[in-house]
Amino acid sequence: MYKIPEFIGPFKDVLPNFINYQRSLGYDYKKTTVLRFKELDTFLSKHGYSTVEMTQEMYDLWIAKRKNETHTNQGVRCSIFVVLAKYLASIGYDNIFVPMLVNHKMWKSNFVPYIFSHDEITNIFRAANKIDNSTRVDTPTFIVMLAVLYTCGLRISELLNIKLQNINFTTGAIQILNSKSHTSRLIVASDSLREKLTQYHLNYICPSNGEYFFRTTNDKPVPYHAFKALYHRTLALAGIQKKDNCRYKYPRIHDLRHTFAVHSLEKMVSNGYDTYTSLPLLSKFLGHKQITETEYYLRFTEENYDNVKILTDNIYQDVFPKVVAHDDE
Repeated sequence: MYKIPEFIGPFKDVLPNFINYQRSLGYDYKKTTVLRFKELDTFLSKHGYSTVEMTQEMYDLWIAKRKNETHTNQGVRCSIFVVLAKYLASIGYDNIFVPMLVNHKMWKSNFVPYIFSHDEITNIFRAANKIDNSTRVDTPTFIVMLAVLYTCGLRISELLNIKLQNINFTTGAIQILNSKSHTSRLIVASDSLREKLTQYHLNYICPSNGEYFFRTTNDKPVPYHAFKALYHRTLALAGIQKKDNCRYKYPRIHDLRHTFAVHSLEKMVSNGYDTYTSLPLLSKFLGHKQITETEYYLRFTEENYDNVKILTDNIYQDVFPKVVAHDDE
């Protein structure tokens, strides 16, 4: 757990207790979140505030949109202020302004994830086999990790945290434990992926039960930065170009998860699955609590537009009554 830093502003004596309280309720409050509150404390100190108070003036100053800032980031700063204000008011502090209405437009982002085409996915795996790898994450390990990410729709943190005991090599079941929002789920690898995992385990690296499954050549868990570096090199070798709607140098690792969702729905529809069955199944597989979370991943591309359009046409064809023209009209 991330160590609580030293605060210097008006909330220097309050924030340690606040963070510990939030953690006691089960909230993660890891490094990124803690540093957000440190940023707020320092920001207000620099603007001359020295007492424990939260006024509308402070709120307006803190959430004012910054140069080149996304609405999402602005919304996060708004949330930080509101959560702390509610806590201070609940423990008896006066002069605490708690915003009653949050501008929900702040949370909206115009960012569109990169959806790889099927041909691009094929090229990525071909490039991964050819990449000149000088890191401690060797090529066989990287390829299997890449395959699990794409075919199972995992978050990168879920992939890196898989342990040997989480994999059933007979059934292909993989336990994803204590993931986002402290949820766990069981996913099932395809037969081809199960065989790859089995061969990799038997012939390449054999960690002890309880240890992380994917390991470096010096027998350490694969670090995120090492995988990310190989991923970017692979995309470059595969000829994946930056698109206009992508603000990153290359498509993100998380875009493989978006792509999995789109390709999976397309596959289920082409196989004749009913929509009302497909979406809940996909939602559970991805580890979402609600189907609305899954809908965020379903992006239209030129490659799958026709299939999805047929799907939606089938859903809504009986919603509106047909108008029959009469000769006397």
